[in-house]
Amino acid sequence: MRKIYLEYNPYKVETKILVDDVTPKRNSRLQVKDRRLQEWIEDMPEILKEECRDTEYQLTFHGTNPDYEDVEAMATDAEKSAFTFRWSTYRQGKWQIRRPALTGSFRRFRTVPLKN
Repeated sequence: MRKIYLEYNPYKVETKILVDDVTPKRNSRLQVKDRRLQEWIEDMPEILKEECRDTEYQLTFHGTNPDYEDVEAMATDAEKSAFTFRWSTYRQGKWQIRRPALTGSFRRFRTVPLKN
């Protein structure tokens, strides 16, 4: 089983992928630094199969909730084709806006009377 680390920042469109803690070679199809996740994530199982010669992966994802859902959908679809993705961890990116904090800010603004 190969370890895959995938980090994606949608605000900067930056992707970092490590396979067994090693950055893929420069000519690797896993070098997708300036492409949106949704443009290539469906191809990831086949790319991994070509480059790693394996169908079992331990996946760590670091990113936003909507992007996690895209990665999860890819893994679910890939499992129908004899791939196995085991989730080791999921972490929200440091750029992720936390909804409770944002909601609290709006609540505070609503309680302040408006002046003309």
